[in-house]
Amino acid sequence: FVRRISQDNRIVVDEQLAGGFEELAPRQTLTGALRNDPAMIVYYGFEADDLVDGKLLNRAAATQGRMDGVLGQEGKPDSAPQLTEGRWPGTNAMRFEAAEYDLIRISAEDAKAIDRLEQLTISVWVKPDHMEQMSHHILTNRSALLENALNFGIAWDGFPDGGYARNTVFFDTHRNAHADLVRTSGKDSLLRRSEWVHLAVTYNRGEREIYLNGASIKRLSRADDDRIRVVDAEVLIGSALTHLDVTDAYLDGNLDELFILGRVMPSDEIATLYETGVAQP
Repeated sequence: FVRRISQDNRIVVDEQLAGGFEELAPRQTLTGALRNDPAMIVYYGFEADDLVDGKLLNRAAATQGRMDGVLGQEGKPDSAPQLTEGRWPGTNAMRFEAAEYDLIRISAEDAKAIDRLEQLTISVWVKPDHMEQMSHHILTNRSALLENALNFGIAWDGFPDGGYARNTVFFDTHRNAHADLVRTSGKDSLLRRSEWVHLAVTYNRGEREIYLNGASIKRLSRADDDRIRVVDAEVLIGSALTHLDVTDAYLDGNLDELFILGRVMPSDEIATLYETGVAQP
């Protein structure tokens, strides 16, 4: 199969023509197409050449030079996540240690790039180390007053009566924290420690959907949540502003290929992301 981008920027799959391409690299082809999608806001590949002077470079062509992530917290020199072996030989991923308070920061000024968006897709590969902590925050934009613009992660041993259940993927976009989390359950076999899983979430004028390993597992709608409204705070990868001193809320594990796209990816594109990501190199 060959992955390409159509005129309306959708990822599509064409059957390979007989006698055509000999050596295809579908994952690299797809990665290049994603980076050059005009709606791509952030693309972090987590490769060695993406890290320069303590920063994680944004490789999205449309926003290159902006939205770079800063590794670690101010005043905590050991809180910068480190490169580790990626999903495939010769590639890298980013390793986060909750005990070291590891995280990546995107400035509040740069976060305005997603403010008032009516459509959004977030995609990431994640390999959590264990299932014994409260939650693994992946991507958040939250104020000290618990206002959410983005709250995306996994809860293992959460609080069933307080919004979380065991083995839950959560995606909240409402300003009142935890007012209406998208909760998932019953997919425990796909959320395993030390195994890579693909997560994607879409947002379309209040319509939210969560995908796990290429398949939709939850939908939720809010009529009063018609666009993303960022708060005046950094976007954090690996933790949340209100939990900076709580290791149980940090990501403990690896991330790979994280992106934020300013349009809704339809289900066939998300399935392609997953299928291409698990194909042998």
